[in-house]
Amino acid sequence: MSIDRGEGKVEVESEDIDWVELEYRVNLEDATSALQPTVKDGVVYGYGPAFLVLPAQQVLDRTRDVQIELHTPTDWNVVSTWTQVAQKVSSVDPNMTVRAFQATDGQALRDAFLAGGRRLSVDRLLDDLDVAYGPEFRGDRERVGKVIADAVSAYRSDYGHLGPVKVLVRTTAEADRGNLGGLGRRGGFVVELPVDATADSATALLVWHEALHLWNGHFAVPDPRSEAETRWFKEGLTHYLATVAACNHHAITSTFLLEEWARIIDAYERNPLRRRGPGTELDAARFPYDFGAILGVKLDAQARGQTSQRWLQQVLDTRGADAYEPRMLREALMKVYPAGSSLWLNISQRQDLEAAALFESIGLHFLRGSDREPRLVWVDGNARFAEIFGGCSVNAQ
Repeated sequence: MSIDRGEGKVEVESEDIDWVELEYRVNLEDATSALQPTVKDGVVYGYGPAFLVLPAQQVLDRTRDVQIELHTPTDWNVVSTWTQVAQKVSSVDPNMTVRAFQATDGQALRDAFLAGGRRLSVDRLLDDLDVAYGPEFRGDRERVGKVIADAVSAYRSDYGHLGPVKVLVRTTAEADRGNLGGLGRRGGFVVELPVDATADSATALLVWHEALHLWNGHFAVPDPRSEAETRWFKEGLTHYLATVAACNHHAITSTFLLEEWARIIDAYERNPLRRRGPGTELDAARFPYDFGAILGVKLDAQARGQTSQRWLQQVLDTRGADAYEPRMLREALMKVYPAGSSLWLNISQRQDLEAAALFESIGLHFLRGSDREPRLVWVDGNARFAEIFGGCSVNAQ
């Protein structure tokens, strides 16, 4: 056996070997990134695959019905995106509980989260929606929970029921400074909120974005070889659809909507990658989010209807067992929008989107301002805005 820590590889000469067992320990006390497993206020948090040793991708792709056994103190609460199938007191130690989980396939094994501890609290919302809160969270659990339940219910109605959903609400120092974070998982998602979070528009949009990743990102999955070039669909189009859905269900205010889109337009127009110029790592990370979001607006503005939503539905319906790549996305677009060939040029050739002009066509004037604080101003009398962002059109100015 050889271990390459830099590559994250454990290589085993497996010829004539039927079984390999690895025993390892995970350091919970010295996490160097938000994704690494950690313990905080007595609660253990683990996000897959950071705390797992996984087989090679070609093995993982063929893996089905993985059995997982978790031993914890009996008084712990536990929440995981893996499906729990059994639970009993340990026959060896009566102070320990053994929980049996199952991951339906390699993707579910890999894209998971697990949290457990005495001070972890769990609310059951709907029949199959559990929301867990870290002990430091002192925010409005009732209203935050309602936002989560509303988002999951709405997307189930639009895109289909995928099974039980687990949600983890954590607090972080970054979130306390206003940098909310989220992480989509297969069968659930994580949101990082301030300790005293309310169900304001920023919290709501984060929830609606991460909830949509249950469908776009963890049910419909990009091919690993195409992940970078399809991130505009996974992240950017997701964000556009999340703003539309949150608006139409009155989860965000019209004022917040205009502020959010002003930031998106400003970031896109300032990004040197927009015109294929050199950019920083931050420019590269931000570009697909903004490009894909604006692309969704352009599609629905041209088609005069929620064609972007039908586009995602077409990808979900035709995905089969395959991860999507550009060809599949293009074919799905052509089925819902026959005039989409010109739009695909924007994507395949990364052509520039005239964002300010696009939003002006639906009655929103973009103003950058001398203080670098961008603004969108709603112009009365243009019905196109209401066609797209109907739920936020009332009192939009």
